[in-house]
Amino acid sequence: MNLVRSILNFLFPHHCLSCKKEGVIVCDNCLLAIPREHVTPIPDILTVFHYRHPLMKKLIWNLKYSNKRDIATILAVPLYDELIAELSERKLFSGFANPLLVPIPLSKSGMKARGYNQSALIVKALVELDNNTTFQAKYDALEKTKETTKQAKIKNRKKRLSNMKNAFAIKNAETIRGKNIIIIDDITTTGATITEAKKVLLKAGAREVIAFTLAH
Repeated sequence: MNLVRSILNFLFPHHCLSCKKEGVIVCDNCLLAIPREHVTPIPDILTVFHYRHPLMKKLIWNLKYSNKRDIATILAVPLYDELIAELSERKLFSGFANPLLVPIPLSKSGMKARGYNQSALIVKALVELDNNTTFQAKYDALEKTKETTKQAKIKNRKKRLSNMKNAFAIKNAETIRGKNIIIIDDITTTGATITEAKKVLLKAGAREVIAFTLAH
């Protein structure tokens, strides 16, 4: 698969989604120009970028809907830096150590339609950057058992929460009981998806649950 992707990249080279520089999906200068936004209005949901920036919207859209999987690897680098900084403080002040990274899952039909889970790709890239130093991945901790309307189509927060209610289940509670958990997702707006996932993980016995997303 990597060989096929390399050949395609050679035949059809990437261009920066912002400045059109050849050879990259997004160049360093354009990535640095996206405003940062570490804290969200939702408790224990942290982020990296401001989603309303046009380039950030393009990157997320291409990651999710245009099979541009390399974007997960690119954006995982600044996410990793923010994650490590946050964990150093939490370990010192609240004992939040040795966490498991848990991606927000897709439903079976969503996974079949897309072919990959963008949140799992982000987790994979984070683990590779970390080299098992700070955390480990737990890809199958959660499963999405309910088909839901896409959150982007629902503007009302109360309806978003209702849409995600009972959407997730724990596959193996033993693997997360007593553990510190970091939920990873691509984007959060009202926080309804992460709020529901957090509730399920805590109910199953997780010690503490926080979340990190690429953008808010």
